[in-house]
Amino acid sequence: MPAQASTFVLSIKNQKHIMSYTQMSKVGNRYQSWMKALSFYSEDIDILEDRLAEVGTKNTGSEAEEGVEKFQDLFVSSQQRIYVLKQKIERFAHDLKIEVEKHAGHVDTNHIFERNELQNAMDEFETEIATIRREFNQFLAKWM
Repeated sequence: MPAQASTFVLSIKNQKHIMSYTQMSKVGNRYQSWMKALSFYSEDIDILEDRLAEVGTKNTGSEAEEGVEKFQDLFVSSQQRIYVLKQKIERFAHDLKIEVEKHAGHVDTNHIFERNELQNAMDEFETEIATIRREFNQFLAKWM
């Protein structure tokens, strides 16, 4: 069943802008679970980095060093993505809070689009982190 939205028309400098609002429940509160998941992934990467350091100290060959560098880069990149995603999610949650307060529990329907974009970004990140973990476990099996 599609979300029913209220429509408001604002006139700004002789231009009409149609703003559509929907109930906050239609946008959801996934941002809380996203933040928890990102914290988990950050802690998980910290653990993987410790294991990587162990491999680096036990194996000094060039092939092992190349693998260590590769995974160091992947882990740093993943932590940076986590930081950026957290910032986007925090901004999203803040914007929702302001909208809810301003419009008696309703938010601009554009937030549904933004929520979907964030969900897609989270899905992509989770797929990438799973791939990194799988490759890292293969690396560990070879060098531990």
